[in-house]
Amino acid sequence: MVNPSSHYSKSLANWISNNNDKLGNISPPSMIQHVLVDVINTHGGLPNLVDLYQQRVELMHELLILAGMQSCTKSDGTFYLFPRLPDGIDDRELAQELAKYGLLVIPGTAFGAPGYIRLAALPTCDEIKAACEIIKRVMAGEEV
Repeated sequence: MVNPSSHYSKSLANWISNNNDKLGNISPPSMIQHVLVDVINTHGGLPNLVDLYQQRVELMHELLILAGMQSCTKSDGTFYLFPRLPDGIDDRELAQELAKYGLLVIPGTAFGAPGYIRLAALPTCDEIKAACEIIKRVMAGEEV
């Protein structure tokens, strides 16, 4: 954040914005790194979404098991889940069918693990509930 009363506020804000466009979050400029240290020291930290994503991962994990997955691997450090499909369900065919309902999953075959799919627990909890219901119905051969 640039102080708007500064004579250079507009050009500095543009410079920071242009740098962010070019460098993104991969390599933040040293000035931004110093600003972040001051923010952390002043305010005790930066807001994050870790707890929110963890809640979504837990919810999706629970609902995928209830939907009929044989197992569901989840990582301690990411928001991806890798459930094992029930026997007889092809991961590529399921991914294609789910795409018809706006659900994007990656077939495990793409990772050398046929019979699995990979999902990201990024949607809201309500969207996760709706998506898992669609997954359950599609796997059961029911109408969605």
